[in-house]
Amino acid sequence: MNKIKAEHFSPPAIDEKFHDSIIEEFIEILDPAGLYFLESDVKEISAFPLHLNDPTKSNSCEFIDKAAQVYQKRLTEAVRIVSLKTAKSFDYSKNDSLYFSVNQTTGYEKTISELERHWEIWLKASTLSRMAQTAKAMTVKDWMAVEKVSREKVRDKTLAKLNRLLRGSVSPKEFVGNALLKSIALSFDPHTNYFTQSEIKDFESSLSSSAYSFGFDLDENALGETVVDRLAPGGPAWNSHLINKGDAIISVSWPNREVSNPLDFDDNEFEGKINSADRLSGTFTFKKADGSSVEVLLHKEKRESIESNVQSLLLKGEKSVGYISLPGFYSDWGGEGQSCASDVAKEIIKLKKENIQGLILDLRFNGGGSVQEAIELAGIFIDVGPMALSKSKDGQIISLKDIHKGFAYDGPLVILMNGFSASASEITTAALQDYNRALVVGSTSYGKATAQNVFPLIQGKDSLGFVKITLSKAYRITGKSHQRKGVQPDIYLPDFYSILQISERTNRHALPSDSVIKKVYYTPLTKPTVAPLKNRSEERIQNSAWFKQLRDFQNFYQAPQSLEINAYIQHHLASQAHVKQLDETKSASTKPLYRVMQNKFDGALLGLDENRNLASQELLKEIERSAYIEEAFQIILNYLSLTKP
Repeated sequence: MNKIKAEHFSPPAIDEKFHDSIIEEFIEILDPAGLYFLESDVKEISAFPLHLNDPTKSNSCEFIDKAAQVYQKRLTEAVRIVSLKTAKSFDYSKNDSLYFSVNQTTGYEKTISELERHWEIWLKASTLSRMAQTAKAMTVKDWMAVEKVSREKVRDKTLAKLNRLLRGSVSPKEFVGNALLKSIALSFDPHTNYFTQSEIKDFESSLSSSAYSFGFDLDENALGETVVDRLAPGGPAWNSHLINKGDAIISVSWPNREVSNPLDFDDNEFEGKINSADRLSGTFTFKKADGSSVEVLLHKEKRESIESNVQSLLLKGEKSVGYISLPGFYSDWGGEGQSCASDVAKEIIKLKKENIQGLILDLRFNGGGSVQEAIELAGIFIDVGPMALSKSKDGQIISLKDIHKGFAYDGPLVILMNGFSASASEITTAALQDYNRALVVGSTSYGKATAQNVFPLIQGKDSLGFVKITLSKAYRITGKSHQRKGVQPDIYLPDFYSILQISERTNRHALPSDSVIKKVYYTPLTKPTVAPLKNRSEERIQNSAWFKQLRDFQNFYQAPQSLEINAYIQHHLASQAHVKQLDETKSASTKPLYRVMQNKFDGALLGLDENRNLASQELLKEIERSAYIEEAFQIILNYLSLTKP
């Protein structure tokens, strides 16, 4: 904690309030769904002595010893409850209900009977979800025919997770110790965090445009098996010629003789385990479609992540408009390797050869990355000048500038963003908006305006892990901040994910939004006339069958879901109908406005590379079906019609 206090941008007072924050984070890490602890347990743990001045001694700390004892006790109790509640069929005539759109926390149960009831509802909902996947038809009879096997699958996976927490490779005491270190860090702000040795490798990998991979994605089939959903063309699994889509993983044997069975994990947990950066090879046992099994030794290969890298396409319609997708900023760890700003510039050069008359830069779901990359990306579209401001712990405010003069593109520009556009993507968007260089289209961004760095924790010759610490805050060149507020779009588009209420302002301990005063000299372009563009867009959205269905689906999804079996089946059918309607409508207009094409340069290269061509076709189909990209195209057409001589 001393390291965080010394480096953090705005460390809180180490007082009773801070202690309470640590306990709150700690309990949520150990029991995020409120299925283990009673209210009395939380009070008991809160009263344990917490040695805040020396958290590195957490393994022998009295707090950890006592908290681990309570945790083990409740995990053991959970094993008993799950076994009891899944021993026979649930009462599906009860009109229990759950909200699935947001994580609604109602606190911790007061008694064991209340906790048992909580577990019953959770297990019942999980069983119904699995019945929906396996039932042959949407009738109560067909659902009840698979009730027993579905309930047992839920039981087995739940018990496997509980037993892994009790007797896994990481002991409950070690798990609790790591949870304490994380909770201390998170109590400073939501982006300060503690990493174990294995976690830091995964974190580093997430910042790179390439990663070591076995070359397949996973899903769950109707039988609840973990199966290969997609093979990455040219990857290790693809090149083995022994693995096919739909093959079920039976087990994985690792070089340290550990064996992982997917039945022992939640789907995301298992996929996370095999994708972990410290697991570079494994012997996979697959069950084939004919029931036979095959063992395949796979070694991870470092491959460029096509889905995460910059990609460009040409939208050929009444006008030619370029489209560039940037899912994330991916400067390689250590400052070497690919640069997304450089890659965007290369794509722009290709598109300019196609005589584009406008450009769409898609930053939706771009969670950020390197601040320097964000500045350089903004500089591609701005000749010269400051792009943002940064304030450090000592109060010093500096201007962040792109050192490269000139620009790669000066034509009409639309930036697409949504509530998952965060951090570096917000810095780029805010800079281009303040310079009047781009029209920002979509929904309000996430609202993260802080920057972090990672430090090792060393005690003597021993490594205790790593800590990511918030060192500074970012501000727009106007001195205002998008912290907690997000970047506001010039033209709003409805966003389905807004109902999830995921943003910086909903995070506990998020740093406040403020402003700074610093003289900066920049020359914004003439502000475009947004009102007529906004009015036309709103009219199209209002009359769009696709966006109407989206609004209907939002309302449907926010309503509580009954766990009475007849009502659940009807809800499931209605949900499928909503998804099918959205899928069939495909876009906001009845007649395609454009053809989605590769630029000539990439088209020639893809003709020589079957693997990249297959991956590229997936993006082409996605763009063709997007109502958001179609609306961005329409906005550019409207802008061109208003500005033509």
